[in-house]
Amino acid sequence: MEEFRREDINIKEWEYEFRQRDTNPIIIADFWSRAIYFNLESELNLPARYLNYLFTDSNCGYVKIKEKEKVLNLIRGAIEKGNYLKYIYDATLIRVAQWDQFSERVRSKLKKSFPDRKEILNLWRECDRKLLLLIPWFYIPWYVTENNMISQRIRERLEKHRSYIEKYASLDEAVMIISFPVREALFQKEQSEFMKLLGMAKDDFQNDPKFLSAAKNYLDEYGWTKTFLLLPKEPLTFEELLKRINNARKNNALADYKSQKEKREKDFVLARKLLDGLKNDSYLVEQIGWAREFGWLLTFSVEQAFKSGAKLIPFYKILAKEISVPYEDWVYLTSAEIIQALEGSAIPYEEIKNRKDGFAFLLKKGIVKIASGEKGKKLSEWIDKNAGQNVIQDITEIKGQSAMPGVMKGRVHIALLPADSHNLEAGEILVCSMTSPEYLPAMRRAAAFVTDEGGLLSHAAIIARELGKPCIVGTKIATKVLKDGQLVEVDANKGIVRILTK
Repeated sequence: MEEFRREDINIKEWEYEFRQRDTNPIIIADFWSRAIYFNLESELNLPARYLNYLFTDSNCGYVKIKEKEKVLNLIRGAIEKGNYLKYIYDATLIRVAQWDQFSERVRSKLKKSFPDRKEILNLWRECDRKLLLLIPWFYIPWYVTENNMISQRIRERLEKHRSYIEKYASLDEAVMIISFPVREALFQKEQSEFMKLLGMAKDDFQNDPKFLSAAKNYLDEYGWTKTFLLLPKEPLTFEELLKRINNARKNNALADYKSQKEKREKDFVLARKLLDGLKNDSYLVEQIGWAREFGWLLTFSVEQAFKSGAKLIPFYKILAKEISVPYEDWVYLTSAEIIQALEGSAIPYEEIKNRKDGFAFLLKKGIVKIASGEKGKKLSEWIDKNAGQNVIQDITEIKGQSAMPGVMKGRVHIALLPADSHNLEAGEILVCSMTSPEYLPAMRRAAAFVTDEGGLLSHAAIIARELGKPCIVGTKIATKVLKDGQLVEVDANKGIVRILTK
């Protein structure tokens, strides 16, 4: 493995793209980078050859500015020409289904027999191929929604109907309401089942056979929400579920859920009323349909991929044991190093230790380079400082895009990782880069959400509208400027976060 040095990149050519939804050890950086570099063009079915990628141990991903612009322009152009949204939609569901089929096959195989080393090697190689096909579809729908490629078309077209729209809502509010997905995502089903459990949680509920049976069914169906693809994270346990239920009881979550449902019903009624006056504009109706489908798709595809990936946890444990690496540490290897270890090569134990201390990862022109240990830590910090956004620390307002209107004051709770959100107190403002299924319990308790990334159809935006809580997305700098405990006002009517105390 070649060592990554500063001179390997011209830092001015790179820009921050996103912070990983969870921790980002070597194996995640390896898969994400290779999937985009080698498979993005074929999956996009566009001439988008070779997107170089860079990851730091702060969980940040960086991309070359001109390469990213080219990809976005290609996608926009393809959408303008014809049925490209349908291609993205169908291809995403195909890849997610293939990943689930593979995961289910491996799980069924492990129930029947314990694989030998050759079988483990073959299964890992197949897992590698499936993931390299799946991962571009975490990016491609996200490129469309993050850059508001559909919602912006809707907003522009709604200008023709402004006089009608403003009888019932502002233009911005109308875009949010009519774009909300009609199809139910997994998180909505989870929320419904959790609230049923909460409704059963009376005195001594922990010894109630009916509650225990329902809790087991819930964990079987939704325990995966605490996991994240390849990471060594276990599904939700019964004890953790009880803690969530007790927190929800303390915070009167069931009553909140009922009022949120009433608010959503009113929004659906308003959406139908708005659409009734727009039904003769076939282009607008088509775009609204796509916005609803992509809002659902972006959330569902990630959730389903995590759910399928959780089935592979027993296989990952077998693999780690076979190559004599602690399960918590196998994710600090690249896929190629895992294959080499299964083929008999020596395990780079010292390198694993160094990578845990710090790393910077580069895939450029198809070649992987890694800096680890103290060198990796310093290189990672240098990249984060020089390729990230220049943030003015004494600003008093942060601007983003309103994803759910409303105004709320509260104390900031920074959660760069899902685990950081577990101790969020009711009424605090959740501030994170972007959300994932494990953030959902904290989102139920939070008064409002603010994210660095995301568009009107992002995961955070969809959940905010489902929960009826103010939300501002796409601030770019919220996690860098805001501090834990600061009092802020989230004015999601105007897309502004006002810092009230230093």
